[in-house]
Amino acid sequence: MKTLFNQLATPLVALCTMSTAFAHSGGTDANGCHAGTQPYHCHGGSSSGSGSNSGDKSGLSFNEAAKIIAGGLALVSGFYGFNQPILLAYDGEYEEFGAGAAYIGKQVPLYLSSKFFSDSSTINFGTIRTLESVDRTNILLGVGAYSECNPSICGNSYTDETGKLNFNIGLQRHFNNASLLIDIDTANSGVSIGLSSR
Repeated sequence: MKTLFNQLATPLVALCTMSTAFAHSGGTDANGCHAGTQPYHCHGGSSSGSGSNSGDKSGLSFNEAAKIIAGGLALVSGFYGFNQPILLAYDGEYEEFGAGAAYIGKQVPLYLSSKFFSDSSTINFGTIRTLESVDRTNILLGVGAYSECNPSICGNSYTDETGKLNFNIGLQRHFNNASLLIDIDTANSGVSIGLSSR
């Protein structure tokens, strides 16, 4: 029998992974640059030191965070026999395919999903409702963020990402040995399909 701790393990691992990736020491010099144990780099300013890292991005982009969360969710899902959906996602705004993963609570009626594409990403959080009129079917209602960075504007840097509020609705149907998830994101006219074992 699975405990509540096991049900919450996936989102906790994803959030811990994300917060670890964001973190680094805060001591900066007068130019707003770090000189400690890391390579000399700056946040929001230019470095005047000779040891600067010209290609160093400051912080973690939303797209990178979405990849870390999706990777964490997929890793934990694989550890538990792929009992959580692995997603094939489509971004209607950029007309491109991407990947993602989701955590759908079984005892706690909450879900978390993360999807990423080459120039955009989506992270959603919401609640799950069982449809009483349709056997073995859940509806997912959530809200989240969609972030994009058109390469013609941003190039290889994600410092100019733009964000939008995203509403997410999904339908999960359970079969004998598998579950199918189909969900829609409003911010990018996106659709995702996910499979998981039961």
